[in-house]
Amino acid sequence: MYGGVTAIDGGFLQVLMTTTGDTAINRAVGGGCVGGSENAPKELTEMKVRFGTFAKDGDNCVRKTGFGTIEETTP
Repeated sequence: MYGGVTAIDGGFLQVLMTTTGDTAINRAVGGGCVGGSENAPKELTEMKVRFGTFAKDGDNCVRKTGFGTIEETTP
């Protein structure tokens, strides 16, 4: 248990569950494809992002952290 929250030891699912969600970054990433910078959506390259805590959105999670826009996260 870390900070009052249980964790899956060394689990990839733990990373997915705590760092992803329905965010502007995930929606913008869906418009890109593999390759160089020419394949990155303009929306994504111009987005201001940070690693932070997402606002609670009414689900049963204690908290989620990850990369999100300035509007979606708190430091």
